[in-house]
Amino acid sequence: MDENGIRIAITFMPFDRPWTNVELIKDCGLIPYFLAKNHGFTVYMIGQAPDGIAPGIYGREQADEIIFTYPYFYYVDTLHFWLVKEYTQETRISILKEIASKADLLILRGCHASNIPLPAIYKQINTSGKVYCGLDANSTWMDTILWDKPDFLQFLKNTDVMATSCTAMAEYLSEKWPKHIETITNGTCDFLSVFQEFTPFSQRENTILTVGRLGTEQKATEVLVQAFLLIEKEIPDWKLKLIGSETPEFRQFMKNIFENHPELRNRVIEPGEISGRPMLYQEYKKAKIFALSSRLEGGTPNAAADALMAGLAMAVTDVDACEDMTAGGQCGLVSPIDDVEALAQNLRALCQSENLETIGKNAYRQAKAHYDMEKNVRKLYTLLFRENNAGNTFCQSGPENDEHRPERNEDALQISGTVPSIKDATYFRNILPDFHHPILNKSCIPFRNSDQIEISVGDLLGKVQLLEQDIFLGENSISLSARKTFFYLMIGMLSHFSSVKPIHVAEIGCGDGKMSALIAEMVQYYQDDNYFTVITNLLGDGSQDQWAANVSKAEYPYRLSYLACDLQETNLRDKSFEIAILNGAANIDDPKAVYEEAKRMTKCPGYLLYIPSIEKKAQSRKLENLVKEDEGLVFHTSDQQSIAVLVR
Repeated sequence: MDENGIRIAITFMPFDRPWTNVELIKDCGLIPYFLAKNHGFTVYMIGQAPDGIAPGIYGREQADEIIFTYPYFYYVDTLHFWLVKEYTQETRISILKEIASKADLLILRGCHASNIPLPAIYKQINTSGKVYCGLDANSTWMDTILWDKPDFLQFLKNTDVMATSCTAMAEYLSEKWPKHIETITNGTCDFLSVFQEFTPFSQRENTILTVGRLGTEQKATEVLVQAFLLIEKEIPDWKLKLIGSETPEFRQFMKNIFENHPELRNRVIEPGEISGRPMLYQEYKKAKIFALSSRLEGGTPNAAADALMAGLAMAVTDVDACEDMTAGGQCGLVSPIDDVEALAQNLRALCQSENLETIGKNAYRQAKAHYDMEKNVRKLYTLLFRENNAGNTFCQSGPENDEHRPERNEDALQISGTVPSIKDATYFRNILPDFHHPILNKSCIPFRNSDQIEISVGDLLGKVQLLEQDIFLGENSISLSARKTFFYLMIGMLSHFSSVKPIHVAEIGCGDGKMSALIAEMVQYYQDDNYFTVITNLLGDGSQDQWAANVSKAEYPYRLSYLACDLQETNLRDKSFEIAILNGAANIDDPKAVYEEAKRMTKCPGYLLYIPSIEKKAQSRKLENLVKEDEGLVFHTSDQQSIAVLVR
């Protein structure tokens, strides 16, 4: 707080550049704005001073000095700009150290490299301060993050509330990371009270509208134009309006279109970029359909949120937030990315629909419920500053009856030094598929075969089941129900390491090669460049031919990184694995020694599984007890066999 008892919030531009004007009316500007307007904060947006503006602090009183560069400051003038001449990572850290003791809240946008160290520095100075990070996540970016690295785990730990702007990504990341991720949509604000009521379609024009950076690789506007060309004769009274700045390539693309189709000059309208909100809002109010042909979006784009607020029916591509934008089909239709014909079919269906106005009304209601930024910031404020701060589910506990507390219990995940350990069964069960029901790919990562053709989890299990029928013909020491449980656990664990390439999996004690065949099939089918390592002392006793015969039936029988013949005297002393599997069907003379070596070879984070044997009951009990002593988990199957899991 400042000397007058007013709370302070700070937010940093994550890149070495000034804030842009349009960012003031996106979430990175609107969240600070509503915290200042409705929740009594003084908020500083810290960044580089643009050309023509002297370094300094600018608020409402100094608006005239910055309004020519930031005309949208007119709408959010409760904010303060803190602008510096040289804006680098050293500058960010220096300013943070200067103000951290007074700042009640640190707001970050994106898990960019420049943001990763800031929460730890802030918390060292101000232990009671709160940290919020809005991820601005898309699946492509998130899958490149090595979430299990110590610096990123520390970043997760020190962030009190982390959110992303679409439900699918929030659910996906909550499964993948040891952190509950909230959904706070990339909403909008009706600054001019233009959308207080739904505008009837009888007062609108037959217009398909898109707004954005026309022709960029991300927006793929040429796909929308091509889709309109496919159906324009079937919808002769409809126009396509393209609002936004154009790339030179798109400008040439449109020139070629008009040269070949001069009759479309009056039907494909290009007003250019419209920066004034009153004029842009009127364009939304006049249209009936909003089209989004993007290849990639970090949540719902601002233009789509504005379109929902205006009550436009949506025709969008299958980006991460497509279900949020269409509410499962109530507000519009979804087509595959880059599929011109499918987008054209959806546009035709909407243009010719007798229920188009009803779809628009659904969109309007969806926006009021989920895309009102003032409501979203109220939710964020509650998450951050409710009693006992139950928002940080990484390492703190809070009241179970709090309405905002997530159902998932991840409070048991602690950090000791740089090594996380999981001590609560609930957390582990939540990151895995429910193996008592039909399996789902909860990681949202597609399974692919060697030709990179997407397949389903069911396809994978189908192949495994066929392989099972071929090799598990007679009695076997590992029961069918234990093998099924093992399959489900493996898929969950492989999904958890989807950003690690390649994943290293080891089987210790491979026995006759039957389980080896199944493991090899799953590991390599999930990600083609993974490594599967076999460690056994059995192959020298005449069982090699039997092992090789069974493993050769798998699709990837020879993609082995190593085939070691002794666990403790091996070329693997310096190796470690994301997943290590102890196969209890093998004879283990010294269970404790083998278990300790297997544990040493398992990475942190990582998984060590023990698959027990029906026949070797004494050995199974010893190994299960060792897992339990390390606070691991034991899953009981339907026939009372069990699988033990140690999460490192």
